[in-house]
Amino acid sequence: MAKDRKPAEIERDRRNISRLYLQGKIQAEIAVELKLSQSTISRELKLLQGEWKQERVYDINEAKARELAKLDNLELEYWEAWKRSQKNSITNIDSTGPLGRTKTMKDENQFGDSRFLDGVMDCIKQRCAILGVEAPKKISSDPQANINIDWDELSPDQILRIRNGEDIASIKSEIDEQHNKSAKK
Repeated sequence: MAKDRKPAEIERDRRNISRLYLQGKIQAEIAVELKLSQSTISRELKLLQGEWKQERVYDINEAKARELAKLDNLELEYWEAWKRSQKNSITNIDSTGPLGRTKTMKDENQFGDSRFLDGVMDCIKQRCAILGVEAPKKISSDPQANINIDWDELSPDQILRIRNGEDIASIKSEIDEQHNKSAKK
């Protein structure tokens, strides 16, 4: 088992640990394959999971900001269209009658097209959804099980286990136990 690894070796080991872990190998298998101790694998995985979580938070925040900017522009377009739809409509009317040809202008009041306000409402709903202002949605792999999971609380390991087919109920019980332990502290 290796001790006093150099920074380049640590970085190489982390890449390999990450690759093998994401392939579904357990810590003991990774340790044997990389000729490292299981405690080293455990420690490195904790560091990697922390990095993954931070990257995920950054990526999510970046994506949210990008989508919110798009919504801001779209909402502005809807408001401008709403204002245009309220302007008076001027219609030129050409008519031919017994006195010859006449031109008249008809000025009509407009009350606005409510479809543009519907668009504004859709933007507001989307913004609330992105920011998490609305009530949480129930997520379940089995509609009859009615298991609620906050996906933002899941660790990369738990997400991987769900992806690999592990029962969501067992992961939910893990999360509940973690909440109970932290509540007792």
